[in-house]
Amino acid sequence: YLMRREKFDIIHAHLHEGVFVGFNIKTLMRLFGKRIPLVADIQGSLVREMSDHGYLKNKIAKRIFYMIESMILKMPDMIFTSSTNATEYIKKEFSPGKKVIPVCDAVDTNLFKPCSKVKRIAVRKKLFGKNIKEDDIVIAYLGLLNSYQGVDLLIKAAEVVLKKKKDVKFLVMGFPDVEKYKGMAEELGISNSIIFTGKVPYEKAPEMLCAADMAVSFKISETEANGKLYNYIACGLPCTVSDIPVNREILEDCGIYAKKNDIKDSAARILWMIDNPSQIKEMSKKSRNLSKGYSWSKRIIAVLNKYKELI
Repeated sequence: YLMRREKFDIIHAHLHEGVFVGFNIKTLMRLFGKRIPLVADIQGSLVREMSDHGYLKNKIAKRIFYMIESMILKMPDMIFTSSTNATEYIKKEFSPGKKVIPVCDAVDTNLFKPCSKVKRIAVRKKLFGKNIKEDDIVIAYLGLLNSYQGVDLLIKAAEVVLKKKKDVKFLVMGFPDVEKYKGMAEELGISNSIIFTGKVPYEKAPEMLCAADMAVSFKISETEANGKLYNYIACGLPCTVSDIPVNREILEDCGIYAKKNDIKDSAARILWMIDNPSQIKEMSKKSRNLSKGYSWSKRIIAVLNKYKELI
């Protein structure tokens, strides 16, 4: 009924399952004499992401999902991915003849922004109480808490850092495995220097990041987006991250890059940031300026221009 009553110009489908549904709608619309382009909006390869998560260890299962993904990615007229690396992978593996376009994430730079020194001190006291000095360094992580996001590595790297630096605190924000990582911190003897906040509402995230001097992300996937980095740099936070293509695409020269899955190197990069305050101060300014190029308005214009190519 809705398809017959309303006029649609584009079917924009999110994720692989959305593309399958969108293709069926597109097919039905043809029965009414309407040809409507289908746009797929995906992070990256389903098979690669599932493999990264450890779900496709069985070769037969992996082959089946590869065939399913190949079929689904033949359905849309255009594919949006969340990174250039994901775009190249999709083109190579599944859709060499399709229009595959990187449309990266964005950030609200009016919401996420550097805060005043007064507010910073207030937020730090609220979080850490008396267990923090004014000149202590706070290192933040904001995101999902699981091994896939590199949180195991972060906690172990924190142990190395805290053995050498007593004036450092770690602020770990997110869920679901809060108790797991609290237990890990206790076992390593560093629980007094780490705060776990649990889930943080989106509108509260800028205030929480206000407490930090720098931020980290040791995510493993080489094709998935890493949206937390946009929020970090919009707040003017210099970042230490895993050296993967998507992180370099986002941060450019505003990041300190550690070897992927390397505890020792990750800790060394964090320590370098702590020991080089003048370079980090400059990187903070550059990070904020870089974030302005990732505004939602620019992303919207890019998407609309691609729509026009299809209509």
